[in-house]
Amino acid sequence: MRQLTLSLTLGFAVLLTAVAPSVDAQDKKTKKGAAKKGAAGSTLKTNRDKASYAIGLQIGQALKRQGLDIDPKLLAAGISDTLSGKKPALSDQQLQAALTAFQQEMQTQQAAKAKAASEKKRRRVRRSWQAMPRKRVSRRPRVACSTRC
Repeated sequence: MRQLTLSLTLGFAVLLTAVAPSVDAQDKKTKKGAAKKGAAGSTLKTNRDKASYAIGLQIGQALKRQGLDIDPKLLAAGISDTLSGKKPALSDQQLQAALTAFQQEMQTQQAAKAKAASEKKRRRVRRSWQAMPRKRVSRRPRVACSTRC
């Protein structure tokens, strides 16, 4: 399930990068003195432009939520190459090796974060237990009774 989510996110990110060059070209055509409404406010005139931008935002939000450390320019280049039918810069074996190495690196980072969080929680619990007042309990020695006690 996690790999499916990652694959879909990366796929949408590729789609986003294909749209990015057209948005950049439209931005260059705008007047220099004109105020922009947002990141791409004046370039979003058609529903297709708006939908493309919305998909890009969703992909970006998903990547940010997952904490993936990727280069947006290279991501855009991969999407652009795929959509334009260009030959990929990496072979299938290189792609698989790169994705596997990246996945292992991300798992290592997540494990380190989880371990740090666990240690932090353990220290916090230990401090709270140490701060609790302790009751003095008097212990009387047990006396054997010959009768019912």
